[in-house]
Amino acid sequence: MKISYNEIQVLCKKAFSGAGYSVGDYEDAALMVAWAELHGLEGLAMLEKALPHLSKTAEKPFDICYQDEIFTIVNANDHSMLTCGAVIADVVAAKSTRRGTAALRLLNIYNRKLLLGYLSKYALQGHHISATWQASGKIGYIANYKAGDALPVIRRYDTDEAYMNFPKARSMNILFSQQVAFQFSEKETSYAALALETPPDSLQLFEDSAYRNGIEVSDKLWHDLKSLAANNLVPTSEKSRQGAG
Repeated sequence: MKISYNEIQVLCKKAFSGAGYSVGDYEDAALMVAWAELHGLEGLAMLEKALPHLSKTAEKPFDICYQDEIFTIVNANDHSMLTCGAVIADVVAAKSTRRGTAALRLLNIYNRKLLLGYLSKYALQGHHISATWQASGKIGYIANYKAGDALPVIRRYDTDEAYMNFPKARSMNILFSQQVAFQFSEKETSYAALALETPPDSLQLFEDSAYRNGIEVSDKLWHDLKSLAANNLVPTSEKSRQGAG
């Protein structure tokens, strides 16, 4: 079936709330999924894979392994980015605001691409941002935002496993700066062949098409999200009847 962007956001908010996410957290998670799907980045496919694990990890804490005024290292303990990505990004963005620059290394985290929608918020607030991660196999990604732009340039590379500029699997490096825009280095091609570049114009085309034609949602995912959302309903009782009217 096809539904609108707003319908996806509303249903995802209810589903994340039903999975145990608190106010604010479920809104951030819904934004990440909807933004990724809106821009052709497989937000719903990643959500469908993550759903069985979300209710088990919503309250599981992550660990800050190291931090100073600029640099932060976080072990996400095999969370999905949906569970903890937003709050960690908030901390690092605050450091960038205070110091002009900040760096984050995320370890043991899944669904890394979903953070791109949340980073877009901070790019619009005046931060230059660069996010780097390695997918399964030998595929590396770099997404660069310029301050003031809602959409990044995303590059995919076929990489040498030994190439250290891409973090290891299930990790992600993020740089914030209010002083210098991040540039793609052509030197990287000696170790990592550029396979695909997705400019902001291409992401915008996906967005325009989704608004115009709707977004495809599988029947299974729709049912699973509805089932999670139903956890928010108050069981019928004499007290609930009195409160309802």
